Amino acid sequence: MNTFENTIKALQNVNEFYEEGKTLNHCVFTNGYYMHDNCLIIGARVDGKRTETIEVNTKSWKIMQCRGNHNQPSEHHSLIIEEMQKNMGKFRNALKG
Repeated sequence: MNTFENTIKALQNVNEFYEEGKTLNHCVFTNGYYMHDNCLIIGARVDGKRTETIEVNTKSWKIMQCRGNHNQPSEHHSLIIEEMQKNMGKFRNALKG
């Protein structure tokens, strides 16, 4: 049985956006996603390694995009989407509170 640790966590500050974009070679920092309205950016990690970045629209609570290294899906893409959908209510409640 293949086991691994996975986490999903909202990016908290500009430095986290920078590190996410730099590590995964995509535009989450350079396009200023930290300034977008109605947008929650979440980093997914597998075994502690940055794996994909997820954009959630906070009006519809739908996943707008989920990208890995160089904007490609990772081998864990389906699992990450599944975990996001299972935990969307937690993110929604955290932003309300």
